[in-house]
Amino acid sequence: MNPLKALYSVVVGLALATAVQGLVDNATVESGSLISTRLPMYLCFLSIIVPFYQGAMRYMDVASEQRSGPSRPPSGLLLLHFFMLFIEASLLYYLSIALTAAPVFIHWVIILFVVDILWALAVRASSPALSTTPMRWAIINCVACLLLLALLRWGPGTVPLVLLGALAARTAADYKWNWGFYFPSDESS
Repeated sequence: MNPLKALYSVVVGLALATAVQGLVDNATVESGSLISTRLPMYLCFLSIIVPFYQGAMRYMDVASEQRSGPSRPPSGLLLLHFFMLFIEASLLYYLSIALTAAPVFIHWVIILFVVDILWALAVRASSPALSTTPMRWAIINCVACLLLLALLRWGPGTVPLVLLGALAARTAADYKWNWGFYFPSDESS
């Protein structure tokens, strides 16, 4: 594993461990909020962290492979792309801490999606050959941001379960549209 992917993996792993710890801490078990609030919020977090991690790992693989090809990105550009992805990993860690406050969690998810949209636009501007899947992510995340903003405005009483539905739908759309990127055939990997 290249060192940048390893560093990204450490931060995402820390975010996941923090979320699991928050799910099963003693206060949660004693208060009975595990099923009503914490579990749905944890599942919301999983529906974000899994495709973000897998997508970043695949993107770094594809971008590294293209460093020697004819559509090679400019020198140093992959480091900039990694830096933006690392910011996303840091936001995933913050989300793992914010699981107990749904409105705060939603705001940080929107920020994560906006950073991801900006990253996709940066990829598009600098490396068009690498931009197909990131631009799809940008479209999906734009729609998800609108849904989350509507949820903040009109659905605060039903947040955990409705949020889970919205984020699960976002993830399902992502995997449906980008299946070949996430799980390339042997010929295209």
